Amino acid sequence: VKQWLVTVDKKRKSELLLGRIYVALKELATKEEVSVVVDKRNILYGQNAVDLTDKLIKKLEENGI
Repeated sequence: VKQWLVTVDKKRKSELLLGRIYVALKELATKEEVSVVVDKRNILYGQNAVDLTDKLIKKLEENGI
């Protein structure tokens, strides 16, 4: 039971963190006028790519995440 509780707690914390990242990313994308956000590992080709990674990390750090 104790191990199960630890697993549930870790899952809950991960979900909270991912939720905060999602909100920050959505705000940043709106501010930067980006209509679609994709994982850059899944892009085969693109010109003038917009990489929000550094801006997202800065935003998360400013919000204490």
